[in-house]
Amino acid sequence: MVPVAAVGRETRGSCDAVGMPEFEVVIARADLMNEEDFRRIRVGLPADRQERCDAYYRDRDRYSSAVSYALLQYLWRERWSGPMPAIERAAYGKPRFSRRPEVEFNWSHDAGICVGAM
Repeated sequence: MVPVAAVGRETRGSCDAVGMPEFEVVIARADLMNEEDFRRIRVGLPADRQERCDAYYRDRDRYSSAVSYALLQYLWRERWSGPMPAIERAAYGKPRFSRRPEVEFNWSHDAGICVGAM
């Protein structure tokens, strides 16, 4: 569970064979976090994602990067067991899961608002 104030969750489309919505979006506010919250989320991220978060100069950007990725992890755990596969770049730079390229997803963050969709 992402320890930030979730401000919304939306599902779209019909359900698949096991009852999961075809498309789900979660939104969270990283601008409500502090350094302790960030550290708690950061330890759950893969090492390469931790490095990317740490490369941001502003706290708000570091927090948002961590939260948006954690939202993807949350959506993954809602649907499947086991750790989320690594993310790689497909043709034209579109991100995809290395072991599950058929699963479509996206994530974004701006000004402390974070979104994950799967």
